[in-house]
Amino acid sequence: MVDEKNNIDELISTIRNYCSLVEDYDNYEVKDFFTKVDQLFSKISFTVLALPHIPLSNVPDKDFNGDNGILKGMREKFGGVIYHYSFNPFKKEEPVSNDLILDIFEIYEDLKSEIEKYDNGDDNYKQDALWELQFGYVSHWGRHMAVAQYVIYYYLHDYYWGDS
Repeated sequence: MVDEKNNIDELISTIRNYCSLVEDYDNYEVKDFFTKVDQLFSKISFTVLALPHIPLSNVPDKDFNGDNGILKGMREKFGGVIYHYSFNPFKKEEPVSNDLILDIFEIYEDLKSEIEKYDNGDDNYKQDALWELQFGYVSHWGRHMAVAQYVIYYYLHDYYWGDS
């Protein structure tokens, strides 16, 4: 039980750090920003996978305030990072194009909304936020995160290898 609580605390703390990083994007150079995103994605994946089974809790949705100009600002600062990949590596599919900055931002939105619910609700809202984080990892934003890490790896090592 203590380990479960510690893991939940670690997950919430790491997600807060990720949200702060995205909100403070303007304080980072490209290489440092993507490196920190990659590190936090790894830690989020590790901690969400270590969660115990969280039962579904039926609570009403809370409003999330959203963008506040972050996506536009990130695109202006970091430019477009368009990449191509196949959705399912086990099927022969035509590659699709996507935008790394949009992935980073949409993951931020998904995580930020659950952190706000976790921080501003009773125990039922906390449980629901944890359930949504666990479910979202395996069904939606976790997939985007895995692809984003793959893209970040190539972006950093193909374009910034050896630069300081």
